[in-house]
Amino acid sequence: MGVSFNRVSLRALVIALCMAALAACVTINENLDAGKLRVQAGQTTDQVIALLGQPPQRKVRGSSEAWQYCTTKAFTDDYLAVFFIDGRVVATENYTHSQQGDCTEFFREVVWDFKSLPAAAREAPPTPQPEEERGGLSTGTGFFITADGDFVTNQHVVDGCNAVYVDGARSARLVAADPVNDLALLRVDADYDDHARIRPGGRAKLGEEVFTFGYPYTGVLSSSGSFTRGHVSSLAGVASDTGKLQITTPIQPGNSGGALVDTEGEVVGVVVAKLDALRFAVEMGDIPQNVNFAINANALSSFLITHGVELPSGSAVEGARSADGDADAVDRVVKKVRGFTRLVVCES
Repeated sequence: MGVSFNRVSLRALVIALCMAALAACVTINENLDAGKLRVQAGQTTDQVIALLGQPPQRKVRGSSEAWQYCTTKAFTDDYLAVFFIDGRVVATENYTHSQQGDCTEFFREVVWDFKSLPAAAREAPPTPQPEEERGGLSTGTGFFITADGDFVTNQHVVDGCNAVYVDGARSARLVAADPVNDLALLRVDADYDDHARIRPGGRAKLGEEVFTFGYPYTGVLSSSGSFTRGHVSSLAGVASDTGKLQITTPIQPGNSGGALVDTEGEVVGVVVAKLDALRFAVEMGDIPQNVNFAINANALSSFLITHGVELPSGSAVEGARSADGDADAVDRVVKKVRGFTRLVVCES
């Protein structure tokens, strides 16, 4: 992790840096007015540089970054602050200082502190945890979505693979990938009686009970897979991302790509990531509890339909059901989800 500085020492360091590179400190960026309107959340650092040029750069504690641009107009300093996490914009902030008029105020007064960032930046986005790796192999989870061998997992599970295997040694070919939603469609040349059904009507319900089955920590935990249960705690992910669900269902590295199902065993999402508890604790001074994420069923359905997978029609589910206290209901879910879920092996 990064080195921590108090406000006084960090100010002194910033001033020293400014004195060492005064020309860079007072550069007027002529593209600021036009470019700052086009800087949006989700853009990469390279995209921001293409719009605004290379900025003075300041690291925030941990792996986060914040950049600031400045231009001078009639004895005012016009600033644009751009906040990054994992190389992508999470927030921007515009403000004007009317006393200096030479773009040096930033270096004397602004001290980057993660806890002072805008709310969107304070919520560090979930970084998919690396799958279990051994030599040139990595593993994840996925599930059959049709009887014809159409198979769903996360894009990051199969990214960079020279070969992908599911259901033991069966070879799978990549049909389509969506890096934005982190979904991948594979095809296995075999017929499967057990395949998942996406809940008619799509979206999960807030507070409803959900389950997943997957293969976390392959080679360390049970080779037969793990079944976990929890609830939908939010209908949006980090920064109110409506393409995601926040869930309390425990997941580990290797669960990525598994189906999130309801009490009828119908798919309401695809497991994608857990909040990085260690990083969050370093940045925020608190350990998050059971904060995990899944891609919602509507995003999955749209992805599959776009790529020619026929899905059954049906009406929306009227309300969330519960399996609490119903051992038979849980047994039925276990049998269903185990039937269509498989270990994914990536050979790189």
